[in-house]
Amino acid sequence: MPGIVELEDDSLEVVLRTALQQAIDRGELPANTLLPAAMVGLVSIFYGVPLAIMHSNPANIGPMYRQQLAILWSGLRTVAGD
Repeated sequence: MPGIVELEDDSLEVVLRTALQQAIDRGELPANTLLPAAMVGLVSIFYGVPLAIMHSNPANIGPMYRQQLAILWSGLRTVAGD
């Protein structure tokens, strides 16, 4: 793949923090979103969902990610007073 060598190798934390800031800048999340709380929630979902359901039905990982993210976004908006 051309140009792949030039891409930065960012950590998960950098990728998520950047995406959260972009969501705030675009108005998708409130300006007063608590980034540390959002980061803990995202990392917990990222690692926790597959661990929680990998043995029962791996096909449910995608839908469970979407459900848990919807809950996180709703909670972040509520805490921010949006």
